[in-house]
Amino acid sequence: MAVVLVIIGTYLLFTSISVTFLKLMKKNKNYYYKTNHFISVSGMMYRMKQNAVGLANICILSTMVLVMLSTTLSMWSSIDRVVDSQYPRSVMGNGYGDASNIDFDEMNEELIRMGIVPKNLLAYKRLDYAGYLKNGTLITDYRNEGMNAVNEVQEFYCFPLKDIQDYENIKGSLKPNEIYVYSNAETIKKKTLSLFGKEYVVKKQLDHLKMDESNPNVTEHYYIIVNSEKTLEKMQQDQIHVYGDNASAIRAYYSFDCDANEREVIKKLGQNENINDFIWLSKLDQKQGLIELYAGILFIGIFLSFLFIMATILIMYYKQITEGYEDKDRFEIMQKVGLEQQDVKKAIHSQVLTVFFMPLLVAGLHVCFAYPMIEKLLHLLFVSDSWLYIRTTIFCFVAFALVYIVIYVLTSKIYYGIVKRNV
Repeated sequence: MAVVLVIIGTYLLFTSISVTFLKLMKKNKNYYYKTNHFISVSGMMYRMKQNAVGLANICILSTMVLVMLSTTLSMWSSIDRVVDSQYPRSVMGNGYGDASNIDFDEMNEELIRMGIVPKNLLAYKRLDYAGYLKNGTLITDYRNEGMNAVNEVQEFYCFPLKDIQDYENIKGSLKPNEIYVYSNAETIKKKTLSLFGKEYVVKKQLDHLKMDESNPNVTEHYYIIVNSEKTLEKMQQDQIHVYGDNASAIRAYYSFDCDANEREVIKKLGQNENINDFIWLSKLDQKQGLIELYAGILFIGIFLSFLFIMATILIMYYKQITEGYEDKDRFEIMQKVGLEQQDVKKAIHSQVLTVFFMPLLVAGLHVCFAYPMIEKLLHLLFVSDSWLYIRTTIFCFVAFALVYIVIYVLTSKIYYGIVKRNV
């Protein structure tokens, strides 16, 4: 819907708004009744009325090129960063059963018996659930007065402190009724949070959490850190009491680095019946899959951009030919009324330059306003480096502007060739 409205707005801009703006300039007598301004404004009014649709087409095609190239190049350039953020360790295990009874110490011993020495180990349990936090109270029914629609649902991720304390470098300890909170949405103003009917004291709101850097979820979400697994299990029971069969289970996540071959380690782990409640992934395999995905998207982006550039060239070429023949008589009349050839050439250059570069400037404006939406889409594809996208977009705009200039110079020669015998 947003894209359709932008396209409609672009046509209205070139067909109506631009002409209205030029009419206002015409009413300014001190500005309009000067040689260069008179010729330029009147010429642009004529061009806008006759060729507004063509200019709008050029603008839309240019916007498509800029958006596709900037997004696909950003994705391709960030592969290593995405892999490191999503898969910070060589081997990762995601538990798909209820992790309440899993003992990580026993898992460590089992890996050692298998000849696998886990390094840089990160193992934690997590409880995920959804709701809506209003005035410090978790609302669990979207039909409740506190929520306007189901799309306002927020995500909650709950961890025991001891599992992530070293990884997140969190100082201090918690009592059973105390929690640490991190939110990507807002500052927690309440001193207590009511979660499934239980009151928890917010001991501190964290201003940064490394785990959130690799979270592709762009919706509002909260990280709740409790004092122990026992408290996490009690929270799960409270959730079951509210959500019933729709309640989520506690999951286990186990990742580590090792000196052995990752694929061989994955194979061994998959054959071990003592730890078969995990889906094991290797960083190398995930990177290869990501390269294949992003390479395909990059190819499509470059291919479609090439097609749109070709369409832009054809439109500009056609415009220069038709406008050259249409302007022959006008420039001849200008000379007959006493204008010098130098003034006429200057007016032609200013007029054509302004008209043909207006679509490029409006396309750049479109990309700027599309940034928030594109940033969210990239975040869903694990590209969270906003500054990388901004740099890539600037580079693509400059490169496309150079290509645009070359196209303009080549096609404008045809225009000047048609009218030069009159100037």
